[in-house]
Amino acid sequence: MATITNVTLNLQSSGSPAPSSSRTATVTFTTRFSLFEVQGGALYTADVRLQAVDGSVYGNPTLVMGSATVRATGINVETTLTNVFTRSTLDEDRDYFIWYDMHGHPHVFSQELVDQWRARVILTPVIQTISRNSPIVSGSWGHDGND
Repeated sequence: MATITNVTLNLQSSGSPAPSSSRTATVTFTTRFSLFEVQGGALYTADVRLQAVDGSVYGNPTLVMGSATVRATGINVETTLTNVFTRSTLDEDRDYFIWYDMHGHPHVFSQELVDQWRARVILTPVIQTISRNSPIVSGSWGHDGND
């Protein structure tokens, strides 16, 4: 059974602080195959997602990076997926707090909170259906047949 090693995530800034500016996410991982998988040309589907991991009270969102087919062409096969997200999509924590004073009046405080992401790779074997036909066997099995 294949294993996954060396999963890395890189979030490249475009340099713009605008919430709509893009960030390029790149996930690279290595799939390690057995010799039998290499000889058989085993196929796997890799589904890659980004997961927020800071335990936010707002939940931990998941972003889809994409999928790739990974073929056992060697013992170690490196795969890279790239996707683009907006800065606001990666800002998974609200950067403000509402505090109510003893009179019940709300006060809004702005504070930049650190957002944390990790890549998750899930490998699923592709089940291959194999079939083959036998040679044709001819006969005459009808009412007047002679088989």
